[in-house]
Formats: sequence, C-alpha cells, structure tokens
Amino acid sequence: MALMLTSKANIQQVKSGLWRTLENVLCMLDNGRIAFVPRNFLTDLITFISCDFADVRAAIIHDVGCKYHQLIYVNLSLEQLRKCGYLYNVGNEWKCKDIPLQFLQIENVGFLEINKIFKQALIACYENKLKADVMYGAVHLNVSWLGYIFKRPKIDINKFYGEEW
Repeated sequence: MALMLTSKANIQQVKSGLWRTLENVLCMLDNGRIAFVPRNFLTDLITFISCDFADVRAAIIHDVGCKYHQLIYVNLSLEQLRKCGYLYNVGNEWKCKDIPLQFLQIENVGFLEINKIFKQALIACYENKLKADVMYGAVHLNVSWLGYIFKRPKIDINKFYGEEW
C-alpha cells in the first residue's frame, strides 16, 4: 500500500493558475519505490479544480509525470532516508531535506502508469475510495498528454532546489 512520507505540501500561488511547491514531496508507492518531487516545482494543479478541497500531493506527483513523461525516484530506502536525516519529523510533521542528486534517478513513465500512481497517491493521502476512483477515471481524459508525445521537455536534474522548474 502506498504511503505519503512527507506531510501535506506547502504551496505558493505564483500567479493565477500557477503554483510552486515550497517543500520536497516523498511518496512510497505500492511497489516500494519512493517517488520524489523537489521543492520549487511549478504546477498548474489542473488535476484538481480547487486546491482547497483536497490534499494536493497526489496532484503534484501526477503533474510531474504528465508534464515530463518522467518521474524522479529516490535510490535510498525509507530506513536510509531517516538514518541520513533526509526524512525527519518536526512536531507532528514529516519533512524532507534536499536529497543529493546522486541518490536520485529519473525514469520515463507512461500515461497509464502515471494515472495508476496518481490513484495510489490519492489513497495514501487518505482520500476516500470513491473519490479516488472518480479522480482516477477523470485523469484518463487528459488530452494534454498527447500534446507532449513528440516534443516534450525532459526533467533537468541540475535545476533542482535552486530555481523554479
């Protein structure tokens, strides 16, 4: 079962329809792999009509996969993340320090796979199953995925942490 490793994402509205993540996001997927979204990722959060009604961490992960057709994975276990101090607790919130680039791996992700990951992340955010099923169905209508088939940007690992990407 998927598990959100970091607490609810802090985001900042940059302009109408554009948001920036202020903290790193980590999610352990059903297969045990850890998906990672570095802070300063710019997203339209279009997966959700309103950021006020749901936990946006699932949308943030989904938006990375849809924009780049790639995801970022951590090559450390949950135990290693904690032992090295990258994943830590402050009060009742789990935070993630910047993970050195040598522990990150970028992999291509397909349309069906990113949608499946989105549903896993929704459930990990404690969304109810009916809402997760409806939203999972809705993301299959994402026609913007087709716009990036031939010419899509790739994730540039060198832009992490220091600037909006």
